[in-house]
Amino acid sequence: MGKLYDRALFIVTADHGVSLRGGDSLRGVTKTNYGDIMSIPLFIKLPNQNAGQIIDTPVSSLDILPTVASVIRMPVPWPVEGYSLLGQPIRQRQQFPICAHNQFSNFTAKDIVSNRFQTVQEKFRLFGSGATNANGLYELADYKHIVGQSVKNLPIHKENAGIQVGLNHQGLGVRSVLMPLSGEISPAAFSESDNVNLAIAVRGKIQATTITYRLPGENIRRFTALIPDSSLPISYGDVSFLLIKGPLNHSDFYAVPVRP
Repeated sequence: MGKLYDRALFIVTADHGVSLRGGDSLRGVTKTNYGDIMSIPLFIKLPNQNAGQIIDTPVSSLDILPTVASVIRMPVPWPVEGYSLLGQPIRQRQQFPICAHNQFSNFTAKDIVSNRFQTVQEKFRLFGSGATNANGLYELADYKHIVGQSVKNLPIHKENAGIQVGLNHQGLGVRSVLMPLSGEISPAAFSESDNVNLAIAVRGKIQATTITYRLPGENIRRFTALIPDSSLPISYGDVSFLLIKGPLNHSDFYAVPVRP
């Protein structure tokens, strides 16, 4: 196996990124989130390569096929827009076109590099890092201090929360390193400035906090949260929700029913 690995060409990449900016599109490219969507990882291990390096030059997924052809020394029998990434210096692109949902956009290399660093800084602000905030992925709202607490220990009001949760079932029953739990709340009659804070419990323990958002042109309040892998897999009956109101040091909690 070791010899096979040494001789092999490995390429690891992704089709697109995701944006976690509130009020912005998750995967559709906009003028504010393109750094999130267009910046994807690209790892290449060449045959018999035994030392790595980091290359900051912006490249394109169009360059992957010419690179493979170059490694195996086989010409591509049709015209391609990409360039082989072998050899130095790497050919620098000035324009990066993208098509998303039948809409074409074009960004410069300067745009991509500048927005990429902004994207990294924003994600550190939201989630922290493994060294500074191990639970940052699960604590997306102001009330993050309740993550890990038992629902029984929280002062839950008997009054009706006034909302219901519609839960997406795609991730239920799946064991994954990071499982997103998403859905929407109703009714959606909130003012433009209203953000609804939710706590998500799995089997009676708060595992995540999040805040709802609304996409432009929609009147639907959605939510997304990541559930720690230590809680997985989960079923429909394992999940419960709390609406959180009030100041951090004296919060009010209301049980939120899950819509069938």
